[in-house]
Amino acid sequence: IENLIVAHAHDESEFGHFIRFETLSLCPIDTATYNPYLLNDMERYWLCRYHRNVYEALKDHVSDRARAWLARFAEPDEQLIARMENNQELAESLN
Repeated sequence: IENLIVAHAHDESEFGHFIRFETLSLCPIDTATYNPYLLNDMERYWLCRYHRNVYEALKDHVSDRARAWLARFAEPDEQLIARMENNQELAESLN
Protein backbone atom coordinates (compact mmCIF):
# COMPACT_ATOMS: atom_id res chain seq x y z
CA ILE A 1 0.00 0.00 0.00
CA GLU A 2 1.56 3.27 -1.09
CA ASN A 3 0.44 6.86 -0.88
CA LEU A 4 2.10 10.06 -1.89
CA ILE A 5 2.42 12.39 1.07
CA VAL A 6 3.89 15.80 1.75
CA ALA A 7 5.41 16.83 5.06
CA HIS A 8 4.51 20.22 6.56
CA ALA A 9 6.07 22.06 9.47
CA HIS A 10 3.58 21.64 12.29
CA ASP A 11 4.71 22.53 15.78
CA GLU A 12 7.70 23.32 17.91
CA SER A 13 8.26 22.57 21.57
CA GLU A 14 11.10 22.01 24.00
CA PHE A 15 11.41 18.57 22.38
CA GLY A 16 12.10 19.93 18.90
CA HIS A 17 10.41 20.66 15.59
CA PHE A 18 7.51 18.48 14.51
CA ILE A 19 5.94 17.85 11.14
CA ARG A 20 2.56 16.61 9.98
CA PHE A 21 1.80 14.59 6.89
CA GLU A 22 -0.80 15.34 4.23
CA THR A 23 -1.91 12.51 1.97
CA LEU A 24 -1.87 13.57 -1.69
CA SER A 25 -3.01 10.39 -3.44
CA LEU A 26 -6.58 9.59 -2.54
CA CYS A 27 -7.73 6.13 -3.46
CA PRO A 28 -9.46 3.49 -1.35
CA ILE A 29 -7.27 0.67 -0.13
CA ASP A 30 -8.48 -2.62 -1.60
CA THR A 31 -10.04 -4.52 1.28
CA ALA A 32 -9.47 -7.82 -0.52
CA THR A 33 -5.71 -7.45 -0.05
CA TYR A 34 -5.63 -7.92 3.72
CA ASN A 35 -7.29 -9.92 6.48
CA PRO A 36 -9.16 -7.42 8.69
CA TYR A 37 -8.96 -9.82 11.63
CA LEU A 38 -5.18 -9.34 11.66
CA LEU A 39 -5.52 -5.58 12.20
CA ASN A 40 -5.63 -4.14 15.68
CA ASP A 41 -8.17 -1.46 16.65
CA MET A 42 -5.79 1.40 15.93
CA GLU A 43 -5.01 0.09 12.44
CA ARG A 44 -8.69 -0.50 11.68
CA TYR A 45 -9.54 2.98 12.95
CA TRP A 46 -6.86 4.55 10.76
CA LEU A 47 -8.21 2.66 7.75
CA CYS A 48 -11.76 3.74 8.54
CA ARG A 49 -10.71 7.40 8.85
CA TYR A 50 -8.62 7.18 5.69
CA HIS A 51 -11.54 5.83 3.66
CA ARG A 52 -13.85 8.51 5.10
CA ASN A 53 -11.32 11.21 4.14
CA VAL A 54 -11.03 9.80 0.61
CA TYR A 55 -14.80 9.84 0.21
CA GLU A 56 -15.21 13.36 1.59
CA ALA A 57 -12.42 14.75 -0.61
CA LEU A 58 -13.62 13.13 -3.84
CA LYS A 59 -17.42 12.80 -3.61
CA ASP A 60 -18.16 16.15 -5.27
CA HIS A 61 -15.70 15.53 -8.12
CA VAL A 62 -16.77 12.11 -9.41
CA SER A 63 -19.76 10.55 -11.14
CA ASP A 64 -22.71 9.11 -9.22
CA ARG A 65 -21.45 5.62 -10.00
CA ALA A 66 -17.95 6.38 -8.68
CA ARG A 67 -19.44 8.11 -5.62
CA ALA A 68 -21.45 4.99 -4.78
CA TRP A 69 -18.32 2.86 -5.20
CA LEU A 70 -16.33 5.15 -2.87
CA ALA A 71 -19.14 5.17 -0.32
CA ARG A 72 -18.84 1.39 0.11
CA PHE A 73 -15.31 1.84 1.43
CA ALA A 74 -16.32 4.72 3.70
CA GLU A 75 -19.02 2.84 5.62
CA PRO A 76 -18.05 3.32 9.25
CA ASP A 77 -17.59 0.72 11.95
CA GLU A 78 -19.63 2.66 14.52
CA GLN A 79 -18.56 0.60 17.54
CA LEU A 80 -14.88 0.91 16.64
CA ILE A 81 -15.18 4.64 16.04
CA ALA A 82 -16.91 5.26 19.38
CA ARG A 83 -14.34 3.16 21.24
CA MET A 84 -11.37 4.84 19.59
CA GLU A 85 -12.67 8.40 19.76
CA ASN A 86 -13.23 7.99 23.49
CA ASN A 87 -9.56 7.10 23.84
CA GLN A 88 -8.04 10.54 24.53
CA GLU A 89 -4.43 9.41 24.11
CA LEU A 90 -5.20 7.94 20.69
CA ALA A 91 -7.16 11.00 19.61
CA GLU A 92 -4.21 13.25 20.46
CA SER A 93 -1.75 11.02 18.61
CA LEU A 94 -3.84 11.11 15.41
CA ASN A 95 -4.26 14.88 15.29
